[in-house]
Amino acid sequence: MKKYPMKKMASAALAVLMAASSLTALSSCGKKEPVLEKRTNVYSGTEIMMPEGVDYVQNIFSAGNNICMMYNKVYTVTYNELGNEVERVPGYAWDDQLETEGWYQDYQTSNYIGMLSIDTQELTETLVDLNENSETDNTYINSMACAPDGTVWALITKWEYNEDYTESTTTYTLCPIDVATGEMSEGILLNTALVNAGLDESNMYLNGFSITENGTIYVNAETAVIGIDTSGTFKEKIELDA
Repeated sequence: MKKYPMKKMASAALAVLMAASSLTALSSCGKKEPVLEKRTNVYSGTEIMMPEGVDYVQNIFSAGNNICMMYNKVYTVTYNELGNEVERVPGYAWDDQLETEGWYQDYQTSNYIGMLSIDTQELTETLVDLNENSETDNTYINSMACAPDGTVWALITKWEYNEDYTESTTTYTLCPIDVATGEMSEGILLNTALVNAGLDESNMYLNGFSITENGTIYVNAETAVIGIDTSGTFKEKIELDA
């Protein structure tokens, strides 16, 4: 066997490495065209000019080719000495020194549904007065959502008390709502289904809902998601981790 001195072997190995490096360098010197890829999931924001007096946007969701919003407006209302409204100003505009004696001010909050056209960016709004035809003022819209057929639904929470205010009951109802008029149709009572799901009727808080294409309504009850059909019958319960 022919033997090579260590120096010669090291020199030979170094030469091979240098040759390989040269080839790599030569191959990398050639100009390469950048590979252009179409970026996905990239969005840009659009500023929406809200009407004067909007204090809080409670819900916002898509409804066909529109964006539907539910929001509160705050007004500063000035009354005369007889309690009649004299002036209404959007927002908080408290005046500590009213010029006319006996006049006073108060704040008033109103609920509105706003429909924003994606194409024209025009916003139309409708006043929603849930307490207009109600025996109690403790009625409010908990949340809203759009069904697959385009119908907008609202989750209505209503508190009622007995005569001496020692007992109260809370009613939860899902109602279709006409966003153009603010009027609601007869809805789906949820209380029985929620109790059948094992929830405490006196200690429930519903935090949103959704309606699927097959008609199942899923209601978020904080500790669980409850599945209900369109007749208000309990179907399933999905426990949520604490």
